[in-house]
Amino acid sequence: MTPLLDTLESTEQIQTPKDLFQRVIGQEHAVKIVKSAVRQRRHVLLCGEPGIGKSMLAKAAYSLLNPPTQEIRLKHNRASPDRPIVVVSTIDNVTKDSQMKHTPSNAFYSTPDRLPMDIAIKMGYRCPNCRDLSLPSEPSCSSCGSDKRFDWTSNDSYHSLFRMLDVVKEPALKIVTDLEEIGDESYYTIYERVNDREITITREKIGENADIIREVHDNEEERILVGKNSSRFVRVSGASHVELLGD
Repeated sequence: MTPLLDTLESTEQIQTPKDLFQRVIGQEHAVKIVKSAVRQRRHVLLCGEPGIGKSMLAKAAYSLLNPPTQEIRLKHNRASPDRPIVVVSTIDNVTKDSQMKHTPSNAFYSTPDRLPMDIAIKMGYRCPNCRDLSLPSEPSCSSCGSDKRFDWTSNDSYHSLFRMLDVVKEPALKIVTDLEEIGDESYYTIYERVNDREITITREKIGENADIIREVHDNEEERILVGKNSSRFVRVSGASHVELLGD
């Protein structure tokens, strides 16, 4: 090993294996056991000193798992708010729903600075305190430092659970519906984020396409508990009982 290291000028010359199991050095027996357990859908308990590859083995194990087949969402239950409705969708159905979306002929585009103030706050573009403009990816206002709505990461499977326990704030909504009076007519106005700097605005007269409007309005109240792109690996420190279970 020493002569080999003497020939290297920098770590850039070392090729890192793409296979996570090959990055675990000196644990051939453990690698064999973990691979076998994952294929047989069994449990494994790894015990040992820090730094011997337990976490890396656990992270490598999820690379053998099949892709998720379901997405789990929580839907507000108006009849019983403390008992949300659990909606389980297969990945195929989720993909089809996204492919079926289209831009109606009565839709037009807008920029975040032109949105109504209350809509911009719900979509994460405005600070509820000073009303300054920012992006939905920013969790706090750059002007006054106040908390604002922002996009939760789709890899965090527990974020929606924390929201129900009031640990985190409401997320920035990608779709917001509003009721508007224009002349003598009533309209549902749908604001849908295309990207960070572009919003589609669609107005539908009440009574027209009622089923579509109701479906969009209901989707606004859904929270993703386990997303289709959620990470399969969750790291938890067990150095003390407080870190593992909380205080």
